[in-house]
Amino acid sequence: MNVYHTETRHQFEAVLSWLHERACSRSYDLGTRLPWDEQYLIESLSDSTIYMSCYTVAHLLQARDSFSGEKLGSANILPSQLTIEVWDYIFFPEKSYSSLTTDIPCATLDHLRNEFQYWYPVNLPSSGKDLIPNHLIYSLYNHTAIWPNHPEFWPHSFRANGHLLLNSNKMSKSTGNFLTLLQAIEKFSADV
Repeated sequence: MNVYHTETRHQFEAVLSWLHERACSRSYDLGTRLPWDEQYLIESLSDSTIYMSCYTVAHLLQARDSFSGEKLGSANILPSQLTIEVWDYIFFPEKSYSSLTTDIPCATLDHLRNEFQYWYPVNLPSSGKDLIPNHLIYSLYNHTAIWPNHPEFWPHSFRANGHLLLNSNKMSKSTGNFLTLLQAIEKFSADV
């Protein structure tokens, strides 16, 4: 995969060499319980690195003017209908509609599946280099574990910010040599 910078690749490789020593669980906070020992919770990064997959269909599941779930989106699917097997059908190409026990029409679920397959993966996640040893590496591991036979859904690249200097200074809002997208539009307009 492309990581755009030698230092970034070295950081990924270093994390890969020690990550097996990291605990897979914790004993406090919110989260999903370990199925074989419910006193422990699954490490939170395990379930926080594929949430982007839900963005591919969210616009069909909820109304554009309501994010509370009170109004149905254009797919007209109730939250209670979104069972694990329905999500499996949307996210896993090998699942067949005939194996489902749902009253959601096949055409509707195929529309959601097509949206997911069109928009996923996020081709260029951009993050800070300090997130390589946690979020980015977990994202890589989770995508390959969840879709082992579908590399088309794995991240194609990662851009880790924080390796570049501008005029021999770290790029940062606090140093004044960095603009947010809104600041750049206000200063230069959106007509690039």
